[in-house]
Amino acid sequence: MESGYASYGCLSPYPVRFPGLPLCEINEKLFGKWIGKTVSLLFVTMPLIDTADLLYSAGNVVKTEMMPETPITPLKILMAVILLLGVRVRFETISRAVEIFVVLFIALFIIFMVLITPEIDFNNIQPIFETDLKTILWASMDMVPYVFYPFRRVINDLPSFSQ
Repeated sequence: MESGYASYGCLSPYPVRFPGLPLCEINEKLFGKWIGKTVSLLFVTMPLIDTADLLYSAGNVVKTEMMPETPITPLKILMAVILLLGVRVRFETISRAVEIFVVLFIALFIIFMVLITPEIDFNNIQPIFETDLKTILWASMDMVPYVFYPFRRVINDLPSFSQ
């Protein structure tokens, strides 16, 4: 999250310097025609790449943990349709639904934690570092791009701050 704030601090002068221009045109003015278009193309395609990666990861989790007998393609199609329906109803509708569901989720989570506490066996927590640190770090490399997600989110929203 701090990287998002830092990138916003570095990039916020550009909409003031180029008022009324969207991010793609600012990139062309700053970097030139070809490099600016390439940088803009990267910014435009990044949400598509993120969406595909998240659909892949979520589909694998659902298939592995919840529905091992179901083929993965229908699961990913179903998740993509749900995502498209969410985009269609816009952000305001999603945020209103989240206001309701977050309270319900937190309440159910607290009830679950209170009711499951007597069943906890602390001996099952012991083998946290069963493998060496190198193996754990190599397995966690799949999540490294999400550390920099706030940076990309702020950059994608940059033109909206200039208006």
